[in-house]
Amino acid sequence: MCSGVYRSRLAGRPDKHAAKFMSSIEDDVRILLDDILGTMAHDIMLCEKKIISQQDLKEILAALEELRTLWIQNKIKLDPSFEDVHEYVEDYVIKKVGLQVGGKLHTGRSRNDQVALDQRMALRRELNDLREKLLDLIVVLLEVAAENHDSPMVGYTHTQHAQITSFGHYLLAYVDALFRDLDRIRECYARIDRSPLGACALAGSSL
Repeated sequence: MCSGVYRSRLAGRPDKHAAKFMSSIEDDVRILLDDILGTMAHDIMLCEKKIISQQDLKEILAALEELRTLWIQNKIKLDPSFEDVHEYVEDYVIKKVGLQVGGKLHTGRSRNDQVALDQRMALRRELNDLREKLLDLIVVLLEVAAENHDSPMVGYTHTQHAQITSFGHYLLAYVDALFRDLDRIRECYARIDRSPLGACALAGSSL
């Protein structure tokens, strides 16, 4: 378990079964990079508002970038003893730059709005990935449809032969459906692409 980041007021260690039950670290693998990028942006803002110094920012960003690089290169794994990815990232930075600097990492921010931000960032990334895959599929279907624009095919209604069409025409029906899916992704992205930051744990902060 993290040494003192969130548990410093407890006299003893939490029960291991309770700690495992409360931990989301295995699921948080999905949002680790988003948490790092969101934290970088937050700390840049803190520096711009003169809440932390440029030197503090430099050290924090260096530690975060090191963690991000190690994760991308698959040279590091999340420690299952941590409650969540936010605790893990903060602990990593504090161990690298010390509590005096690393303790400023989440000034004016709670895990509540961190989670909301990370989830939105992850969903944006995943929607963009899905959109690219759908576009690739549409391109392939259009190419095959063009090659088979005059390939005869029987169309069915109620499981019976109905009209003669072409295989290319048949594939275009799926293309149209996929374009509608792209519209749904675009609409969903617009709803997600909003910053949830500022509420902190409940009603903002005094900063």
